[in-house]
Amino acid sequence: IFFKIACNKSAGYLTFGPSNNLNITQDFEMVVNGTARFVDGGNTIDLGDDLRLGGTGIFTLTGTFNMNGSTVGDPHNIEDNTGAVTTATLNNLTISTPNSTDKVRFMPLAGTNVVNIKGNLTIATPNASVEANANEIRLKGNFVNNSSALTSFTEGTSTLNFNGTSAQAVTTSVPNEIYANVIISNNAGGVTFSSPLTVSGNWTNNGVVSFGSNPVTFAGTGTQTVGGTRRTTFGDLTINTTAGTGFTVSSTGLVSLTGALTFGAAADLTVTAGGEFRLVSNGSGTARITNTSGAGTVITGNLTAERHIPVLGWHLTGTALPAQTIMDWNDDIATQGPMPGVETPNPGSNTSMIFEHDQTYTTNDFLGEMNGWKVPTTSSVSNLIGYRVSTPAGVVLDNTGAYSVGTKTFTLVNSGTSYPGYNLLVNPHLAPVDPTLFTYGSGVQKTVVIWSPTTEQYEYVGSPISGAVANGSINPLTTSQGFFVFTTTNGSTLGIPETAKTTGGTFFRTASLAGVEVKIQNNGGKSDHTVFQFVDQSSAAYEPKFDANKILNPGMSIYTLTSQNQKLAVNALPFTGEQMVIALGFKTRAGAHTISLNGIENLMHASQVFLKDNETGVIVDMNQNATYSFVVGQDETNNNRFELIFTNSVTSVNAQATQATVAIYPNPVVSGTFTIATANLSGSVSVEVMDVLGRVIDRQLVSNISQSSELTFNKPVSAGKYSVRVTDAKGSVVRSLIVQ
Repeated sequence: IFFKIACNKSAGYLTFGPSNNLNITQDFEMVVNGTARFVDGGNTIDLGDDLRLGGTGIFTLTGTFNMNGSTVGDPHNIEDNTGAVTTATLNNLTISTPNSTDKVRFMPLAGTNVVNIKGNLTIATPNASVEANANEIRLKGNFVNNSSALTSFTEGTSTLNFNGTSAQAVTTSVPNEIYANVIISNNAGGVTFSSPLTVSGNWTNNGVVSFGSNPVTFAGTGTQTVGGTRRTTFGDLTINTTAGTGFTVSSTGLVSLTGALTFGAAADLTVTAGGEFRLVSNGSGTARITNTSGAGTVITGNLTAERHIPVLGWHLTGTALPAQTIMDWNDDIATQGPMPGVETPNPGSNTSMIFEHDQTYTTNDFLGEMNGWKVPTTSSVSNLIGYRVSTPAGVVLDNTGAYSVGTKTFTLVNSGTSYPGYNLLVNPHLAPVDPTLFTYGSGVQKTVVIWSPTTEQYEYVGSPISGAVANGSINPLTTSQGFFVFTTTNGSTLGIPETAKTTGGTFFRTASLAGVEVKIQNNGGKSDHTVFQFVDQSSAAYEPKFDANKILNPGMSIYTLTSQNQKLAVNALPFTGEQMVIALGFKTRAGAHTISLNGIENLMHASQVFLKDNETGVIVDMNQNATYSFVVGQDETNNNRFELIFTNSVTSVNAQATQATVAIYPNPVVSGTFTIATANLSGSVSVEVMDVLGRVIDRQLVSNISQSSELTFNKPVSAGKYSVRVTDAKGSVVRSLIVQ
């Protein structure tokens, strides 16, 4: 029926009592004027056609209008009695029309007007449809859309304004539901979107909003502006704007990105002066700009890029943004040193927290055997090179500046005498990059090298041996990661295209092993690795295509040696004949050590592997026992002690039993204590210190001794010559000890 009520009595009330729900199959019109009041009593009123609430009176609505469209075949309007937008504040509004042709329309069809809904807006049925037209719908409650037919809730210049004073939830069964203009005014409980969404108009945030893990897409046909007084944090953001200046951050707009920024074809990004677009980095990950190849993307204005550094120590890092200075890091870390721009100026290079690398600079500043660390002479931080920076754990370095997409090309140098050919660069993209997808010029080594502050070692990643790595390096290289590239040719180039961008990337993530890994480890668990493989297309000499030079670590290093004694971290060799010998070199401090092999099954040639100790004459079958123990009596670099023998003939090499080895350090002993290191002992062991008369002055008994072990003794009181006797079930070994 048609239901029309007019209430014009001064201060009069028209009230529906509780539990008096109505079902009106056609139009419902309520006109209230003057001081009259209409109270719905919290009831549900089912409407088959139009809802008209008009007049100058007061509407007290606490129930629900349910637009069920029982009168089919035409739209159902929500308006006042004159056809304009109703000024009444609705409570709950439910749209449950049976099909998309019976859509519910907020009137009028043109002009800008406001519809106030203080409760929930629910699109209840699978085929329901709504037209917002040019209205601003101000919603204080939740928005629920269960209609697969309503893929675009707002059209044209309409606006959905979430202005609640408690938490508001947006729940929809429609993937990537499209909204025109969106305003977030809820500054209390905030607005939470539980599914992906697309915005075709502008975005204004004056409140609190959360998208969870849901992506957001901007897909307008003109300039789309992001503004407001509060920051909007997107996870994954796609910009598909096809005209105008694209996605524009206004002069008051604040945007943070924690996931991936993807550009559609011809989509651009503009950051107006005063606004901010920040790529966030934290313990959970770092925001990135995905591959823009073919998109023609232009970024105008400044971006702010963060780099979270999780651990304490020296880091190879930098920035992809040009025109930066040390002062830009002063609010992130307490910079100090003799260079300009630091927060705390201090004389002397040993106080500096920031270094650059110069191949012509011969100073070795306490980072292994890598010479060339140089204090910067200006406050400038270049985006063309990497830096060595000391930071505490958990800091975030940020830089703000212009950024352009596209291939980044470096011109490399091989000059000087400190470490010629080594170029310290920085990832030039605001995204992780895969070194196997770089473009390497003539003479450029296809393995890049980074420094791990966790292990205090250089680590290697690249493509020489089908993904081989040493020391568990990272692939990809993350944003702002500094890395060394070696070249034999001065003026050669390294290209890092958009197609090298990839996902993931954190400092020092482990990668898989494809070659054979040789590991040296001391008794304290400190280790280093080198990798090799037999590759038919390789040669015995160093080749940038396959091999990687070794940069020696402080304290401990292991490497293979070419016939020219070149130290390699990654080594590819051709297998010739029935047997091949590879020399192993090492640098370490005194003490007990082991050498082990991992990945023997990866060998492309040779069925048997033996380790020869030229100092003891022992030859160990590494197929049967992949770990060998030995001792080093003093800090040393040794390129002659060990060899790896590879053969296809079992009888061509005679393995010899391991022998007990003992070393004493320091020797002579001057003060304090000394250490007796042992290897290849078993069972119960007696270690005795005897004077020149054979009297035992100190003794330690060890049951079930480790394969390699270190025992500490106090220095004898009197100076002179002593003997150390180590005895196990196989016999005794005697070494001399000098006390000063």
